[in-house]
Amino acid sequence: MIKPLHILTGLAVCISGAWAHAVEITGKPVVSASATAVVLEWRTDVECGTRAQFGTNPAQLNRKAEGEVSAQHRVVLEGLTPGTTYHYSVGSARTRLAEGSFITAAATVAAKPSLAQKIIAALTPDSATPAVKPPQAPPARVTWGNPDSLQDHFDRHGRDFQSRDPEHYAAQAWELLQRAKTDELPMKLDDSDGTLRIWEPKTRAFAAYNRNGSTKTFFRPENPTYWQRQPGRMIKAAELSLKKLKVG
Repeated sequence: MIKPLHILTGLAVCISGAWAHAVEITGKPVVSASATAVVLEWRTDVECGTRAQFGTNPAQLNRKAEGEVSAQHRVVLEGLTPGTTYHYSVGSARTRLAEGSFITAAATVAAKPSLAQKIIAALTPDSATPAVKPPQAPPARVTWGNPDSLQDHFDRHGRDFQSRDPEHYAAQAWELLQRAKTDELPMKLDDSDGTLRIWEPKTRAFAAYNRNGSTKTFFRPENPTYWQRQPGRMIKAAELSLKKLKVG
């Protein structure tokens, strides 16, 4: 759970061409996310550039995230450390409109085995845990939403993932959905049509899935702000409906 600590807001000037407009932030920035990624959202009374600067030192906000010119601003801060206080400012490339701080959620720590459990394990022959094989992806005719489009998607994006063939490409998209559930990857759910969008920062892989969990598309966007501009609300893996995502 994100814990906002403090927020300061004010007025600034947003310059576009020969016109200068006094721009004001309306309300406080909204902070929401998981333990390793945060979404900052804020509104201004007129359109202006979008930039957030952040860091662990309030005197040195050495990281930034940017978006499009808009009156409704949204940026994603990724690669954060769980259980850490971060400070931020929001505004445009020229001006700061508000600043504040938040604490990311603490990482979940697995419980250590008790002394009795350790003794029983040591006295039990062949107590080593066998390797668990990862689940195998269902066939592409099941996991890919529109089988007629699979060949075209593979031809355009298969090289992004060194896919051997369309079947392998569809399986890789299915595997991303599984990792999203276990690794708490950034996810957005579009309530208007049930589309689930997933972003894996480490591999820069993006995928969209239908309401039933079948894949719509799977590729690596070239635009660094592509994920930030995707519609939908940020959700956690626990919010996914296992009944609806039958393919996963």
